[in-house]
Amino acid sequence: MAKPKPPTKKKSAAKAAEPKPSGELPTRMPSAFLRPDFGFNILDQPAAFMDTVHACMSTAIGRRKNRPTNFKTLAEIRRTMLPLRALAIQRLIGSYGIPQGVHVDLLGPEHIGKTSFVMWLLGGAMEMGCPTYLQETENKPMKQDRALRFLHTNPAIALKMSERLETAKVFSLQQSIEQLIVWVDTMRGRETASGKRSASVPMSVPLVAAIDTWTKLMSPKEAVGRQDYADNLDAKRTKEYREIGEGSNMGHSKWAAEFGRTLPNFLDQNNLILITVRHQFAKVDMTGPSYMSAEQGDMYNTTSTGGRAFGQNASIQLILGRKGSAKNGSGDIIGDHVRCRVHKQSYGPKGRMGEWILKNEGFHDSPTFIEPGLQFEEPWAKLMADEKLMGVRADGKHYTCEALNVIAGSARELCAALEANEELKFELGKSLKIDGYFNMVDEIRAEIAAEEAKNAEATS
Repeated sequence: MAKPKPPTKKKSAAKAAEPKPSGELPTRMPSAFLRPDFGFNILDQPAAFMDTVHACMSTAIGRRKNRPTNFKTLAEIRRTMLPLRALAIQRLIGSYGIPQGVHVDLLGPEHIGKTSFVMWLLGGAMEMGCPTYLQETENKPMKQDRALRFLHTNPAIALKMSERLETAKVFSLQQSIEQLIVWVDTMRGRETASGKRSASVPMSVPLVAAIDTWTKLMSPKEAVGRQDYADNLDAKRTKEYREIGEGSNMGHSKWAAEFGRTLPNFLDQNNLILITVRHQFAKVDMTGPSYMSAEQGDMYNTTSTGGRAFGQNASIQLILGRKGSAKNGSGDIIGDHVRCRVHKQSYGPKGRMGEWILKNEGFHDSPTFIEPGLQFEEPWAKLMADEKLMGVRADGKHYTCEALNVIAGSARELCAALEANEELKFELGKSLKIDGYFNMVDEIRAEIAAEEAKNAEATS
């Protein structure tokens, strides 16, 4: 008996025949010569499209507990800046001010004026109405009469600033971060004393804090028996500290790495600008002789406590160095010429060099004027003459600028005339492409609007 043949599968009619090679590129295959058509273009969608996307994403994330929703387009992200008081420093970092919610790292050798520069920054913040906080870690706080020279040139304002600048001595990493959090929470109205909540600073007002210097803070291992002992050091923390740094020199580096991972969120949530000061260590270079002098090489040296964590996390990183001695007309040394290099700038150009004078003696004060300890006028006037900004000409230490009505004036007179003329100062900042005076996005939008208006007028 013949076996029945198994049923044969019918070929599906829906299955299309495989195309034969034709030598032409398929329409869906992207190539260097063919632009794919996906049937959708995000640039052609109306503005309401992104509004719907943000609303849906915020609703979805909002269902999770304690999840902030802050979806924005790139065009909506605008950093509000804390203005800097000197045009010379604005040009140095390429920005009108320091963006809010960022970390600024300051490096330099000993006795170069790091604390003085920090005081100048804090004075500028208080002039804008911002609360400030300074952690001093070396047990050598700056005397009040010296600090006044960096806070403000008006004696009454400088004195009030010194009374409103909150300071604290801290000696360990743990103590530093704990007290920083307490200060921030107090300023934002989250702390209580005797049942009363602290006064609250609006979140729109940036807080500015400085740690001077982070390098001298004791690591967890070093703090045992000094800052941390008895009930302050339970078994759990003892075990953590041993894992962090016992028997090694990695305590600061590991702490800095963890600190750097948590810092961005802390700064953003509290609208805090944090300034850290670190000592610059000698760099042992085994690669052979360098074409740079030791002083020039120091301007590129980032060797310090904490490893690379600070450099990776900081938005702005400045390196200070000594250029030479500052002298008066009689040849007496009255201070230092300080050189500053922008090692990192996340919001502008890096690598720029700037200068100022750190004056230590020979001051000329009056009842209404305190001669500042940091002086930017002389280097800035020289730079304006060298680069022929606003037609400035120099004859020795006398400067002429017809636009500012300055004829053979001093550097201080030239800079005072520039500060008094807001319109010319703005035009100079714009010509130097300083962010805040000049904004490329606004320029593009203005050009597009002008072109659209021109086309509309032509068609009407």
